[in-house]
Order: sequence, then C-alpha cells, then structure tokens
Amino acid sequence: MTLLRPASTHWFEVLAPKDECSKSIGNLGRTGAVEIEVRPHDEELFSIRELAAGLDEYHQLSKRYHRYWSRGILRHASASYSQRIILERALTYIESWRVAADPLIDELQGMEEELTRLAYCQYFLNSIKDSDIDFSLTANAGPVLSVVSAILPVDAELKPTVPLLSVNVEHENDICFLAVSGSDDAQILRREIKAVNGRLNVRPPGLSGSAEDSLAQVSNRIEWLERHIDERYIQLDRLHEEYGLPDVLGDVICLQWFLEQVGTLEPAGTNLVWITGWTSEDDVDRLGDVLSEAGVPALVHSPPPPEGMEPPQILRNPWWSRPFEIFVRAFGTPSATEADPSPLLTVIVPLLFGYMFADVGQGLVLLAAGFWLKRHWEGAGLLIAAGISATLFGFLFGSIFSYEDLIPALLLHPLHDPLLTLSVPLLFGALLLVLGQLLDGLESLWSGEWRTWLLQHSGLLLLYVGALAGLAHADFAVIALIGAAWFVIGNIWSDGHWYALFTALGKLLEDGLRLLVNTVSFARVGAFALAHAGLSSALVALSQSVESTIGGIVIIVLGNALVIILEGLVVSIQTTRLVLFEFFMRFMRGSGRPFRPIASPPNVLKGELS
Repeated sequence: MTLLRPASTHWFEVLAPKDECSKSIGNLGRTGAVEIEVRPHDEELFSIRELAAGLDEYHQLSKRYHRYWSRGILRHASASYSQRIILERALTYIESWRVAADPLIDELQGMEEELTRLAYCQYFLNSIKDSDIDFSLTANAGPVLSVVSAILPVDAELKPTVPLLSVNVEHENDICFLAVSGSDDAQILRREIKAVNGRLNVRPPGLSGSAEDSLAQVSNRIEWLERHIDERYIQLDRLHEEYGLPDVLGDVICLQWFLEQVGTLEPAGTNLVWITGWTSEDDVDRLGDVLSEAGVPALVHSPPPPEGMEPPQILRNPWWSRPFEIFVRAFGTPSATEADPSPLLTVIVPLLFGYMFADVGQGLVLLAAGFWLKRHWEGAGLLIAAGISATLFGFLFGSIFSYEDLIPALLLHPLHDPLLTLSVPLLFGALLLVLGQLLDGLESLWSGEWRTWLLQHSGLLLLYVGALAGLAHADFAVIALIGAAWFVIGNIWSDGHWYALFTALGKLLEDGLRLLVNTVSFARVGAFALAHAGLSSALVALSQSVESTIGGIVIIVLGNALVIILEGLVVSIQTTRLVLFEFFMRFMRGSGRPFRPIASPPNVLKGELS
C-alpha cells in the first residue's frame, strides 16, 4: 500500500569546514533535495546574522553603484574564507574601487545628463529646421527679454497668462514650443508649461545661426558625448577587473543567499560546522558524492532524526497521477500516517468532470488544449484527463458539439432519462464516501489506533452500508441496525462510563446526518449533467431558428466556445468542491509537514554570468 502513502524524508548530517560551509550548502542546494534544519541543542549557534551591519553597508553602496557593477561578470573566489573575512574583504575592495571610480562616475553622469538634454533639444530643432529663426539672436536675448522653449503634449491646452511672442510646430505626437517673453514673466511661463506636462528645453550655450545650423552643432556635440561616454564605461570596466570586483561581489551575493536560506549552523569546534536537515534522496551517500565532486572535504552520514523532530513528507506518485496532487496540496500535506489519494483521483476526478461535461466535440477541444499547454503548464495533465473523460461520456450520452442527433447514445440521453441521470451520481457518491471511511480505517491501522477506529467508527460505516443495501432490499436494513448498535456500544466501551450513551447517540445522529447530506450533495453532478444537456439543446434550437446558414454556424461556434469556457469553469469548481469537502473530509487531516528544499544558489557559485 505504499502507493497510497506519502514518503518521509531522511535526516542527514554533514561535517564540513567552517570556511567551506557556504560552498557546501550551495552544492547541496543545487540538488533540489535538501532542507536545512538545525537540530535543537543548548550550545551557541554559528550565525552570520552578526554580519548584518556590514551587509547593510553593502546594500547602501549597491543602491548607488549597482548600475555599474551589473555590467561585469560575477565569480565565486576559488580561495576559502570565513564569512566575516569575505564581507570585510569585499567592503575593502569596494572602497578602493570607489576612490578610483567616483571621479569617472561623476564625469560620466554629467555627460549622460547633458546627452539627455541635447536629445530633447535635437528633437526640437529637427521639428523647426526649416524656420528662419536666428538662434544667434535668441542666445543674446536679455536682459529685458527671455527665450523659453519646450516640448508639449499634442493635446496640451497651454493658455499663457503673460504677454509673449511664440511659435508652435506640431511634430509627430508633440508640439514644439518657442516663445519670447519678458524676463520677469519667463518664470511664470515655465510653471504653466510644467502644469500641462510639458518638458522644458535647456538651450545649449553657443548655438548660433539658423535652426539647421544649430541642429548640426547639437548633433556634433551628441556624437562627441556618445563617444566619450563609451570611453568612460570602458575605463570603468577595466577598474572593475583591476580591483577584483567580480570575485568580491560574487562572494557577497553568495553570502546573501546563505543568509536567506540558512542563516544559522551548529558549530562542531573551532574550524568545523554541522550542516543538518532533511533530504528527499533515498541514498544519502549521494549527497557525499555531490560534495566530493565539488571538491569539498566533508563527512556525510544518516543517523536517526533527533527525538521530537517531525520529518517533512513528499508525495511520490507515478507520472500519470502527479497532476492530481494539486487537490491534495490544496487540502494540506498528508502526514506519515495519512493516505495520499492522488492515484485514486486519477479515476474519481475525470469521472465527475466527464459526467457533468459530456460532449465529444467539446471534450476533444479540451484534450487538444491540454496537449498544447503541456510544455508550458504542469496542470495540463488535468485538462487532458478531463478532455478524455468528457469525450467518452459524450459517446455514452450521444452529444457532439451540443447536437444529440448526430451520434447514437451508448448509455442514455440525460434529458430523456432525468431520474437515471440524477441517480447514478448518488450511487457513485455513496461508493466514494464508503471508500473515504475505509481509508480512514487504513490510516488508523498505520497510526496504531486500529482498535479505537474499530470500536468508534467502523459501526458508522456498517450503518451506512446497511442503509444503502436496505434501499435495494428491505432485508438488508438489519445491517444498518447492527451498525448503529455497534457504534453506540463501541463508544460506550471506549469511554468506560454508562452515561457515554447520550454522547454516542448524539454523535451517531450528527455523523449520520452529515453522511446523508454528503451523499445528497452528489446529486449536483446529475443536475449539472442535465443543465449541460439543456443548454446544448437550447443552443442547437437557437441556431436552427436563424434563417441564415452562416448565422446558425456562427451561433453554434460561439455558443460552444462559451460553454467550454464558462460551464467548463463551473464544472471544475464543482468537481473540486466534491473532492475536497465530501470525499477528503472523511479521512484527510493534512497534518503533515511539507518538504521545502532550499533554493538553488546563484550562478556565481559555478563561475557563470550573473
């Protein structure tokens, strides 16, 4: 029965050099099969949280210089250092780099700011290059007059409140605006331009001649700036390598990853640390092989887990049932003594969906969509299973793209046999609830509480089975009475007091009514099957009522598309509800601990590009 049980992870312990702990954990993390957990003890922990001040200083520097650091590659230094030395070394190297780089960066930023201003100016001049404006005169305006130029949105409604002479030229999606006003009014005009989201142009010094001449001067200056900006970046890249930033920045990034993923380890002396936790590898020696291949001297072994520590659980299912794990994870992680019903859901979920969404054509559309999405979405397997089931039930119900007269129904037409359509899901639901109670008994066997389940819960199962059998033949009703008596006597026996009779009777009434309600809930499966058939019939009738053949085809195509999207969504929700709240409630508690492996380390641990 291991197919229905989650697998427990294994406890591992690695004894590694303290200076190699980040490299050790990095290579373990790359396997995707390790969760770090420090075992409980009273000794002082080896923590890098004490380096918070240094990391904060690094973060402040990164805010200013990240743009320049990100241009280079990041490497992990080959030499081993302690975490404190790594951080101190990085800050020292960065400070030395700053001394050499800051003058270049200041000069570079000034050039880039000028380049941005000239780009606006070039845009403005390009739009008025055919005008007869003499920029020699605008440059010499003053002190009484002032020249203001700007680029305005094409829908801007600029209504100056000061006297001026202006020129507006529409260019692409903007308006180029040039005005001459009194020097005292120029500041007011600039505020009004900003109020309509205009961009003020700062006129470069030295412009002279016509607009075309000025444009040539600006373009030449832009070319000069672009060339010198490239030269400054080349110099910065050389400084990046000269001061060893690829190594120290790569080290700090690894240090940050270590802090986020681990933060604390158990010391094993002055120079060694214990790396402990859980792994999903069945062969723990595989972790030792990974560290050995990475050149890390470490000892790996797998003792029993410390007392009181609960191992995380993982779901190990065949490929065909993995997509259905989404239902289990939505309810919680099963513990070591709980069942993992994923393999059972590969039958249950498609049956519920297909019964409510029975149509050959629509099912094939879902099937095709599932195969198309398979490479991009892990849940595509659910869509494939739903499409196959809907197609098969479409043949059973005789429906293809909402038409019920194109193929014969192999089983029934829902609208012709509504009672049978409603009754079949009730029987299926009853069997599903019986299965849920049996799984509850199986879990009690795994947890060593078989006697308690036999006394307190098996009577309810016998009562339910007897009631179902009594519907087929009255003589079987006696089984239900035996089950009720068993339930009451068993609960009194477990409690050890006669007055537990009243508690047992109340519990019997409550649990019995709950089972009845759960069973009736499956009637919605038949109701949705009828609704689907009714909607399909109405869609076909609507298409046939249109005189135009093309119009009828359009109605069928759009109607089927609407049914696939909307009704498919509703049916999916109902299937999920029945699985989670009717079936799972019988046996699942979701009390297990999920396995959360540490994230893979940054690529700099392998010397790759950041």
